Amino acid sequence: MESKPKESQNLLNENNNNKNKPNEMSSENKINEEEMNIDLIQKKLEEQGEANNIENDLFSNKLDSLLENIAKIIASEKDKLKLRKETLYHEKEEFKEKCQKEILNYEREKEIWKENLEKAKSLECNEEDIIDLNIGGTHMLTTTKNTLCKYPSSTLALLFSGNHSLQKYKGRYFIDRDGDTFLKLIDFLRNDALPNFETDEEKIHFFEELEFWQIPVNKFIQSNGKSPFIFDTQWCAETLNIEGNGKIIKKNTEQHGIVFCHPQLDKDNNYVEFYVSMTVPCRGKSHLFLGLVKKTSYRNEQLLSTFWKDCPSSYYWDVWNTKLIKIDDNGTQVGTILGYGCQCEDYDTKFGIKYNAKEKTVEFFKNGANLGIAFRNVPPGLNPSLDIWFESGTVQILDTKEPTKRIFI
Repeated sequence: MESKPKESQNLLNENNNNKNKPNEMSSENKINEEEMNIDLIQKKLEEQGEANNIENDLFSNKLDSLLENIAKIIASEKDKLKLRKETLYHEKEEFKEKCQKEILNYEREKEIWKENLEKAKSLECNEEDIIDLNIGGTHMLTTTKNTLCKYPSSTLALLFSGNHSLQKYKGRYFIDRDGDTFLKLIDFLRNDALPNFETDEEKIHFFEELEFWQIPVNKFIQSNGKSPFIFDTQWCAETLNIEGNGKIIKKNTEQHGIVFCHPQLDKDNNYVEFYVSMTVPCRGKSHLFLGLVKKTSYRNEQLLSTFWKDCPSSYYWDVWNTKLIKIDDNGTQVGTILGYGCQCEDYDTKFGIKYNAKEKTVEFFKNGANLGIAFRNVPPGLNPSLDIWFESGTVQILDTKEPTKRIFI
């Protein structure tokens, strides 16, 4: 009897359980549906994200391409601007250069006009400026005061400056000089250029005339790069032979010989250079003496005498013995200095002489090297001179200016 109530209770519980099962099933389904929806949403979001990434990539690529094109356009415009700038700069420089040329042409034309005006004025002469001359009784010529006084410090200028009272002979001023040479001197004063010489003797006489009137052999003589110096045929020992338009001395004898050069060393022609080539040296090793001498104090017969004994007013360098010798106006040796330069052992050597008219000094050069000051207080009016003792060889005057690089040895 007791088992029936238990069974009834079990059935009732089972019944209740069955009633609750549909509710449980419904909740699970809802959960599953929600999870599926979430999955779908998540999937759609992922798909949308991928789509967005693709769109972003496309946009980014388009943007990069656009920026690249813009950069190319900017670079192209910069190149165009740079090219235009360079073009404008060159045009500016060309215009500037053209203007400078025009200015220079204008200045040249202005100077030419001034020169022509000065020439025209110089041709206008008052009667007082016209001077009639009688040269040596053989040449009658007419010139101007300006021509004769072209070099204010010359004797000719001092003579006709108006400060001296000059007497006329038959309406002309008489000058006791060689007529042909004086005419060449007048041509030189008129034209600022050397006249033409038919012989070396004519050239020597012309330079002597310049020296006589103290007219400098100026820049016009050296404008062609040629040395104005030549060997003087009238002041050359018979043991020496002058060749090569007065530029070369040849010697082939045991006896020594002295030769002078034209013109004098002065402020305009302050340097002369010689190329010495010995084939047979002197037995006593005094192969060459080089220096300056006052020609007006010398006698022609002394050209074969012993140089340092009988050469008045001279300043000499005994090249191979490194000795300096000074002779006074009376022909007396007043000073000797040993050890100047260095002993020369070469048979082919260049030697130079420089006279500083302002400082009154003499310097010697060897192969372009300055050996320093040899003599001080040297008066003007001296001619280059050589006393040649080697038995055989040549000496040539070179067309060389003073070396610009000063090297003392």
